[in-house]
Parts: sequence; structure tokens; C-alpha cells
Amino acid sequence: MVTDCELDPSNFAFSNLSNEDAVRLEMCCRKNTYKPYSTVISYKDETSNVWFLLKGRARVQLKTPKGKELVLCLMEVGDVFGEMAAFDDQSRSASITTTEDSEFRVMHGNDFQRAATQYPEVANALHSMLIN
Repeated sequence: MVTDCELDPSNFAFSNLSNEDAVRLEMCCRKNTYKPYSTVISYKDETSNVWFLLKGRARVQLKTPKGKELVLCLMEVGDVFGEMAAFDDQSRSASITTTEDSEFRVMHGNDFQRAATQYPEVANALHSMLIN
């Protein structure tokens, strides 16, 4: 029997993924919660995790050479980040900071690579995210 999944495909780019497959993906994730203004990822971190925003909001930012913060975008429920680092083995290109109480599912980059191979819907969603 398949249970409901917090990694609801309709909230993410994986709308064609069955609930059963979403549950399988979720089993590869761990849950992380953060208070407002917590740093989730720092610029140049050497991690390959992929993050799924389940609750709250976060901002993607860089610091200018003069130390000023430049907000690149705001993230909301259903947004995914870290997918590039899962494939290119490069350090993080920006910092992510929460703007309110937030909850994430976090998947190791190797697991995300396997999911993109095993589930064509994940690979298609990844291509769409990278193009847009």
C-alpha cells in the first residue's frame, strides 16, 4: 500500500510521477527544518545535495565584491535547488537563506542522479528546470 508523500509530485516539477514513485524518491531523502534567516547552503560549499522546498520560503543570493547582498530570486514551496551540483561536481554558485520557518527534503546528489536515470519524468523535469 502506498502512503501519501510529502514530496507531492504535483507541488514539484515531477507532475507525471506516480505517488508510488514519489514515495520511493522521498525514501532517499532526509527532512531538514530551518528557522527564519538560516543559511541552508553557502556560496562555494562543496556539497552535491538536491533540496526540495516543502514549507516556507528562501532566497538565493550572492555577495558583491563590496560585501553587498544581491538577491537573485525568491524560492517558494515546490522549488528545487542544488540540481546542478548533483551533476557538475562544482561548488555552490550561490547562497540559500530562509526568510521564514522552512522545511526541506534533501537528497544526496548520487541518489538524484540515479533517480534521473530510473525515472524519465525526473529527467524531463530536470531538463525543463535547466532550460527555464
